[in-house]
Amino acid sequence: DEEEDGDGITAQWGGEAHTCGICGGGGMIEASAVPPVDPDDIDDALKAAFAGRRWSQRYFEAVHRVLRGAVNKAMDPRVLNLTYDDPEHVVMAMTEANLFQFAGMRSLADILTLNTLAKKGGTWAQFLSRVNESGVMEGSRSRLRAEYTNVAMSSIQIGRYWNMQRSKTILPYGEYVTIGDTRVRAAHADLNGKVWPLDHAAWRTVWPPNGWNCRCTVLPTDQGPN
Repeated sequence: DEEEDGDGITAQWGGEAHTCGICGGGGMIEASAVPPVDPDDIDDALKAAFAGRRWSQRYFEAVHRVLRGAVNKAMDPRVLNLTYDDPEHVVMAMTEANLFQFAGMRSLADILTLNTLAKKGGTWAQFLSRVNESGVMEGSRSRLRAEYTNVAMSSIQIGRYWNMQRSKTILPYGEYVTIGDTRVRAAHADLNGKVWPLDHAAWRTVWPPNGWNCRCTVLPTDQGPN
């Protein structure tokens, strides 16, 4: 729910600092820093739709590149640099596969929407006019900014999870923590301060991001549930 919890404007970046070496550090970045899709790549999608094609490889690669950049920038380098000798390498493999599929589906959705506008006929200029009037590409850019933020937050928490797993012999518990402002949804506020062992089944369902635009996090601790 965009009206609760996350505001879709900022994301915590894990790559800024990792002062404790366990949970990762954090900084805030404005959504204006989200890299746009190159106009030439958008133009390729428009030309594909106008020609009756349902796919633009160039546009797909551009969208994937933007979202992949969120993973590269947000995820802890120690997780990004996993090798296949690491048991956690499956995490990165699944992240890559999911991101690839998502970029493909959302690119296809944009092209199909443009196809609908192209089927109305007319000249290239008339087609572009309909595209501008519909706001379809502006809507796509807005969604991409939200998707970028969501990918970034997910990547941060993947890195946080594995760093805490590596250090759980010292800090075996995790504490669920919200931002603590008025935007926190009630279900998350109820979880604030809850402590479970890091291997507890509860984390399978509530580990952040725990819903769309969730800004919650988990902090490592040696203090068990009270």
